[in-house]
This record gives sequence, structure tokens and C-alpha cells, in this order.
Amino acid sequence: MHSGAGKLTEILYNLLAGEAEVHVIPTLGQHVPHTVAENRQMFGSIPNEQIHAHDWRGGCVPVGEIPASLVDETTGGAANWPLPIVLNRMLMEEPWDLIINVGHVVPHEVLGFANHNKNYFIGLGGKDLICAAHMAAASYGIENNLGNLVTPLRACFNRAEDQYLSKLPDLYVQVVLARSVDDRLVHTGLYVGDDLETYLAAARQSRDENITAFDEPVEKIVCVMQGDEFFSTWVANKAVYRTRMALADGGELVVIAPGLKRFGEQPEVDAFIRKYGYVGTPRVM
Repeated sequence: MHSGAGKLTEILYNLLAGEAEVHVIPTLGQHVPHTVAENRQMFGSIPNEQIHAHDWRGGCVPVGEIPASLVDETTGGAANWPLPIVLNRMLMEEPWDLIINVGHVVPHEVLGFANHNKNYFIGLGGKDLICAAHMAAASYGIENNLGNLVTPLRACFNRAEDQYLSKLPDLYVQVVLARSVDDRLVHTGLYVGDDLETYLAAARQSRDENITAFDEPVEKIVCVMQGDEFFSTWVANKAVYRTRMALADGGELVVIAPGLKRFGEQPEVDAFIRKYGYVGTPRVM
């Protein structure tokens, strides 16, 4: 929403809809699908019937598998299970002439940086893939992923893209944003292409512009999570993982999140978090 990816999608839709059948699939992974109002807020004038919610539980098909040996190798033994490549049925079975993959490259706790083929393997992934992938990345350690160009999971997804998605007629449109001198969020980069370098070039710029390094650890950090965007702690946890490497040991993190309604994105996940809480990596492992 803030990145302008929705506006870019609307522009592309209006350019193409007069001569082609155009569909939009928001790559929301396991997150709650948009309401009609949220689709309008995100994608403007695109007709709602042309926007298709991703069903991560029942709307996917098996495509292949990343072997446990590669997961074990890339994570240094932290995870040793295969990643079943299960993807959105509409993406994989419809005869597309062109797929335009639009998104904002920004530091990310699982893939190092968001977007590019993450939009396929997480954003349009099935339950088994999303769970296996996130558990592998969490086992490896969020602090070891965030801000790295190629994390273990990104390396696995790069292999999967080469192996299983090479026939997709796709094109990446990736944007980078940063704060201007007058503290406005502005576009600073646009990268378009069909290869890995499209992602790497955008991620390098994002690394330079979107990560703040401190000389000394910070004793107290206050994070304000906007009430119109952050409805679950699953998402508002960005306040934790995007500050954890800057916060001093024993320091204080204050999270102000007036829009919170739940812990997990789905009722089952919400119940699971309510039962067990957040207990830390050592206990989970």
C-alpha cells in the first residue's frame, strides 16, 4: 500500500485491459485475504471480480520439491527437511501470456529482502511449503537472515525457480523506497527484468538505503505500528525483528499498536499462540 505497488498494478491493468484479459492475484501467503474495501484501497479502480484471493490451504497444486540435502547444506544443518513446492493453482495451470510480478524490495526476516521469487514461493505458496520454509528460516535464525542478499531460503527458492518456474512468461517490476530529506517516503529505485540480478540490484540499493547501522546498541526503542495496517501481532512483530540487532542486551522495546485485534492471522494460529505464547528459539528447538 505504502510502496505504490498497488498503484503500479492499477496503471498496468489500465494499460493492458483494453487488449487482454487481465487478472490480479495479491501475494498474501497465509495472511488474511483483502476485503472489497481493502482491494479498492490497494488497487484503486481495478474491478474486484478481476482480483483473486490466494487460498493457501485449498487452492494450490504440487509442483516439485527442494531436497532436504540442499536445505541442510544452506542452513548449515539448522534445518534438514525438504521443502515441498506447492503453488497457487491459478498461477500454475492457467495458460498465461505474461505474468508481471510487482513488488517492493525491503529488508525481510526470512528471505533477507522481500519480493522477487518470494512472491511465488511464499506469497502464492501452499500451507506445507509456507510452514516448512518459515520453520527452516526461523531455525537458522532471523538475525542471520535479515538484510542478507541471499539467505539459505532465498538460495533454495532461486534453485526452485530455475527448476520449476523457468517456463513461466514472467517479468519482475521491483521498486525501492527511502526517506527523503524532508522525511517523506519516496521511490528511489525501479528495477525491471526476468532474472536474479533484477532482485540483487534492488536488494543492494535497499541494503544501502533501508538499513540504519548504529555505532553503539540502543537502550530504548519505541515502535509505532499504524492502526490501519497492523491488526495482528504476527505482523506487528516487525517491531521486534527489525530492531532486535540494534537494541542493547537488556534494553527496552515499547510497541504502540492501536489496531491490534488478534495474535495469529488465522483462528488456528491465533489459538496456537495463545496456548504457547512466544517462548524463544532454544525452547522451540
